[in-house]
Amino acid sequence: MQAQNPPLKIGLLVDSELASIYTYRLTVWAQTKGNVQVSHLMLQNGKRALHNPITKAFHSFQGVGRILFRWLEKLEILRIKRLSAHKHHCEQFDLTSLVPDAVYLEPHFSTGAFGLSFSDNDIYRIALLELDLIVNCSSYRILPGKLPQASKLGVISFLHSDSEINRGGPPGFWEVYSRQDATEFVIQQTKDDLNCCTVLLRGRFPTKSFYLLNQSALYKRSNHHLLQLLNEIASTGNLPPAGETQPYSNKLIELPNLTTQFLYISKQAGSLAQKISRRFLNKKERWGVAFAKGHWKTLVLSRSHRIENPPNHFLADPFVVMENNRHFCFVEDYDCGNRRGCISVYELQDKTAERLGVAITEPFHMSFPYIFRYNKKLYMCPETCEKGEIRLYENVKFPLQWKLFQTIMSDVIASDTMIFEKDGTWWLFTNIDPVETDCCSELYIFYAETPLSNAWIPHQKNPVFIDSFKARNGGILFHQDSIYRVAQRQEFGRYGKSTSINRIDVLTKEEYSETRLCVVEPNFFPRITGTHHLHCNDSVCVFDYVEAASR
Repeated sequence: MQAQNPPLKIGLLVDSELASIYTYRLTVWAQTKGNVQVSHLMLQNGKRALHNPITKAFHSFQGVGRILFRWLEKLEILRIKRLSAHKHHCEQFDLTSLVPDAVYLEPHFSTGAFGLSFSDNDIYRIALLELDLIVNCSSYRILPGKLPQASKLGVISFLHSDSEINRGGPPGFWEVYSRQDATEFVIQQTKDDLNCCTVLLRGRFPTKSFYLLNQSALYKRSNHHLLQLLNEIASTGNLPPAGETQPYSNKLIELPNLTTQFLYISKQAGSLAQKISRRFLNKKERWGVAFAKGHWKTLVLSRSHRIENPPNHFLADPFVVMENNRHFCFVEDYDCGNRRGCISVYELQDKTAERLGVAITEPFHMSFPYIFRYNKKLYMCPETCEKGEIRLYENVKFPLQWKLFQTIMSDVIASDTMIFEKDGTWWLFTNIDPVETDCCSELYIFYAETPLSNAWIPHQKNPVFIDSFKARNGGILFHQDSIYRVAQRQEFGRYGKSTSINRIDVLTKEEYSETRLCVVEPNFFPRITGTHHLHCNDSVCVFDYVEAASR
C-alpha cells in the first residue's frame, strides 16, 4: 500500500491575529483538508502591524485626503453591508483559535514601497519551522531578502491589480475610477529581487460598480483560486509552471488624492442619477435577434434581418437548426414582466421569421438553448443556472415538444453549456462560478464517452481560462474539420460588449488552446451597444444585439 504524502505545511504571514474574512476562510479550509496544514502564524510584532483591513494600506496617506477617504470608505461600507454575499468584507476574525502556534517577527518596514524585510535572526527562526510554503496574507510586499529561502517552496502572495496596466493600491479602486472593463489578480512567487516575481496564476473578472464591492468580489474570487492552487501544490509537491512575465512601463499608481476622490464621488453620483432616471422614464436596454442567409465566413451582419420582439419581451442567445430543409431558430424568450426566460422557436424564411411558440418553459429562468444531435435524436442543453443544474432535454416532436431527459450535473452554478464531439470524445464546455452567480470569467471543460453521461470528467487544466474578456461561451461554429468557439467580452457596467471567434487548436484531456481569429463589435446596426452571441448551421447565421429602448 502506497504511503500517503505528508500535508503541505504552510506558514501564514499576517499583520496580526485579527485577519480578513478571506484569510480566515483560507485557514478554515486548510485545517479541514487532509493534505494541507497551516502550522504557524507569522505575526508582525510592533506598532506598525495594522489591524483595520480596509484602511491599513493608507497609513502613509496623511492629512485631509486620508480623512476624506476614510469617510468615503465608511459610506461604501454601508452600501456593501446591504449585500448579503459581501456583508462580511470589512469584518475581522481571530485566527488564534484555528492556529495556536505563532512566531513573532520584527520586520523592517519601507513606507514608500509598502514592503517589509526581515533580519537574519528572523529568517533563522522561520527556517526552524521547516515550512513547505509561506503564504503572504499581509498588507505588504516582501522586499529583497532571504525570506523566500526560509521555506522549501518559498513565498507566494497576491497582486490585486492588472500587473500590465496599473500596479498599486488601493485594490479594486482604480479599475472602478477608470471604468476599466476588468479587474485583475495575480498569484506570484516572490523572489529575492523585488521586481522579479514568478507568475503562477493570473485571472480577471468584470469590474463591479463601486470600489468596495469590486474589492470584495476580487478578494473572494481570487481567494477561491488560491485554495485550488494550494490543493494542486499539495498534490504534486511542486509549484505549477511559471507563466510569462512582461516589462512594466507605466508609473506605479499612487493613493487617490483629493481631486481623484472628488471625481470618484462625482462619477458614483452620476451613475446613481442615471439609474434613477432610467427607472423613472422606464427606459431599459433590450436584446434582439437577427439572421442572415449564408455561411458565417461570408457573413455581413449589417445586411441581416431582425426578428421582431414580442411585446414586453426580448429575444437573445439564438441557435439555428435545419430540419426537413427548413430553418428553425431557438431563442431565449425573456418576459420583462416576470423577469424570467423560456425557450421559444421561430421558423426563418428568406427575410422574415414566423413565431411558432414556446418549446420549453420551467418555473425558473432559462436561456442559451444549445442543441445537438446524437444517434439521430435532437437534444437541448439550455442554461438553467437558477436551478443549480445542467439539464438535458430530449426532443419528442419537433420543434415544440421536449421532455427532460436527465440532469447531467447538480449543485453547480453554470451557464452557456455547449456539448459536441471531437476525435471520438464528447466534450462539454461550460462557464462555472464557484463563489457567486456571475459566470462570465471561468471556462471549464469536461469530457465523456457519450453526451448522455451524468459522470463528466473534468479537464486537467480546469478552469482553462480565468478571463472575463474571453471565458464565457457565446456560440459555436464549424468549418470543414475545424471547430470555433464564440466567446463574449464583458464591459464595465455592461454585460455582452462584443464577441470573438476563436479556432480551437488543441483539445485533449490534458491540454487546451485556441487562437482568436476576429472580433465582432456592435457596429452593424444603428444605436446598438453590445452583442454576445453568434451561431450558424452553414446555411443561416443568427446572432443577437442590444439597444436602448423605452417601453
